[in-house]
Amino acid sequence: MYVCHAVYYYYCARYTRNEDHVALMVEIMGNFDRSFVLTGKHRKMYFTKNGVLKPARKLRPCSLFKFLHSKFGFPHEEALVISDFLEKALQLTPAKRWTARQLLQHDWFKGTRNGDLI
Repeated sequence: MYVCHAVYYYYCARYTRNEDHVALMVEIMGNFDRSFVLTGKHRKMYFTKNGVLKPARKLRPCSLFKFLHSKFGFPHEEALVISDFLEKALQLTPAKRWTARQLLQHDWFKGTRNGDLI
C-alpha cells in the first residue's frame, strides 16, 4: 500500500482521481491486455475500443524498479527484488499472475520463517 500511496501522490492531479490512477498503473506496469480491458464495466470512459488508454495526460513510463530506486531511494538490490515481487503479484492477467504459494517462494521472502526475519 505504501508504494501505491506514494506513487499516486507523486503526481499532480489535474484529472479525475480514476483517470490519474489508471494512467499511473499504465506508466508503471505497462499497457493492459486488450482482453482484460474489454471486460471492464467502465472501459469506454478510460480506453479506446482497441484497449488503449485514452489520453488523460501525458504519460511518463517508468519501471517500478526505477521508481523505487530513483524516486524513493531504495538500494539497487532491494529495489530489484521488491519490484520483481510486485510485478508478479500485481499482474492483471490472472493466468500470468503468480499464486500466493509462488509469491511466498519469491526471493523477497528469503531469510524469513512464518513471516518473521531469521
